[in-house]
Amino acid sequence: MDRHGFIRTELELKTLILYALSRTELSIPFADLTDVVLCDGAIGYFEYASALSDLAASGHVICEGTEQSETYTLSSRGKADLETCVSAIPASVRARVDAAMQELLPKLQRYHLIETSVVIKDVDRLSAICRLKDDIGEVFSFELTVPNKESAAEVANRFRANAESIYNKFLAYLLGMEDE
Repeated sequence: MDRHGFIRTELELKTLILYALSRTELSIPFADLTDVVLCDGAIGYFEYASALSDLAASGHVICEGTEQSETYTLSSRGKADLETCVSAIPASVRARVDAAMQELLPKLQRYHLIETSVVIKDVDRLSAICRLKDDIGEVFSFELTVPNKESAAEVANRFRANAESIYNKFLAYLLGMEDE
């Protein structure tokens, strides 16, 4: 298969992943990191996923979360190794990654202000726990008992997608301003 981008080897791909992660201190969800790293056009998804997995296994990247919501950050080992090989990434590819990260930053900041989790209370009860934070601390949170994992996941997903709107509606209702 002909490659049309600048990233051609596994080492260059791993360096590109480390470079992308070095552009922010925030952890990056898998899907967002994928969008940033696949900017070169020569990288295949499975090559990328394999390289990311190798970097996590070697301690260059820290993987947190569950299989459905993994996030990645650069480890100190990854930072040190990146410094020695960052020049292997062409300036044009670094510029694309920088631009993609600039676009992604507001989304990442929002992602880290909203927390959701599903907790098993007992055999017949689960809870969806949802929190909205600001720069100072927690602004709004609730725990909702639900009948099954699917419902809990749906509550968590909808809260993540609409946290600000839910907070505003809840506050308006409690303050008697829901009709305004």
